[in-house]
Amino acid sequence: MKINVQDVSINPGELEKIISSLETAISRNTRVKELCEEILEVQKSSTSGLRKNGGKGKGGRRNKRPQGRKTLAETIAEVLSSNRGPLRPIELKNKILAAGYKTSAKPQSFYTAVFNTAKQLPGIVKTRDGFSMPAKKSRAKKKIRRSAG
Repeated sequence: MKINVQDVSINPGELEKIISSLETAISRNTRVKELCEEILEVQKSSTSGLRKNGGKGKGGRRNKRPQGRKTLAETIAEVLSSNRGPLRPIELKNKILAAGYKTSAKPQSFYTAVFNTAKQLPGIVKTRDGFSMPAKKSRAKKKIRRSAG
């Protein structure tokens, strides 16, 4: 379709609005194109890493914690041992995250994982006040009272 420019009559104000909206659309589409190119580069680099390691990702691990990081059970034990009293499950979850434990789980799923893991760990007691580690028994000898006599 060929348009003869002399035959078109559009209000100059309307024409400026059209040009402005086209410029906005072009800049938005340019940004979308840039983002798509970034995503493509990331996908290409992760795909090449998959091929090199037998399809198991860069470190040969899939959906597992990074090497050298503490397990959830280790982190729970560490948090509870550094706390004086019992911790309710939600407090325990928050302290675990505050201690730097990394998770990709949704908050409710992570809460459930913390609760179930803490319940199963030996040496951790669940009371109505929450989870705690029993106090270590002191080895100090008790003083024996002697009656005068």
